[in-house]
Amino acid sequence: MNKTIGVIFLIAFLYIQPVIPLISAAECDYGNVNASIRLSNGVWRKATSHPVLKRGETFDIKVVIGTKTVLQHLFLKLHEFGTPVFDVIEGPTEIDQILENHGTIPSGTMFVYTWTVQVRPNTSWVTAYAPLEVFMQFNKNDTDERRINFDVLTAYIIDELWENCTNVDSTKNFSKNHDPNNHQSGPVFVPVIIIVFIIAVSLRFFRFR
Repeated sequence: MNKTIGVIFLIAFLYIQPVIPLISAAECDYGNVNASIRLSNGVWRKATSHPVLKRGETFDIKVVIGTKTVLQHLFLKLHEFGTPVFDVIEGPTEIDQILENHGTIPSGTMFVYTWTVQVRPNTSWVTAYAPLEVFMQFNKNDTDERRINFDVLTAYIIDELWENCTNVDSTKNFSKNHDPNNHQSGPVFVPVIIIVFIIAVSLRFFRFR
């Protein structure tokens, strides 16, 4: 009985782990990153947020960066996993496009960037979770760097069109940074594969004990 409970606990942990906020990952020796999102209802939420979004729904992302030492370069991007779900409507970069700051950057410098992002009205990734990650790199020089990455949101996408969506027939189906021949699995399949593997190994282990 105790073994069965242990297996169930392990499976549950593996399932929820991808959506646990990684607050401790938002700071390093060279700087810190804070992110938040504002939903269509006007409510700001701190990362990592877990909203329920409809196809075509928009939201705002704000990323605040602070430096702790003198740096030469900063690199920032919003990164998406698997099936394309999000499009940038307004902002300094597209999804998976790197935003760069070069030159001498003093300690104590602050940068604030905002994006308006939309769930693609014609996305095929529905009734599933879709993460959007902030990736940050602080370069003190060409060989000394620190990195931070965490999910700014892990949204559950429902198969329902947002009532305020006006671009249902958008032809912007895929970002130029996504290879249409890339058949990478969507974000939910990875935990499922891990869970199946753990169950199989656990059953085999308990059988021969």
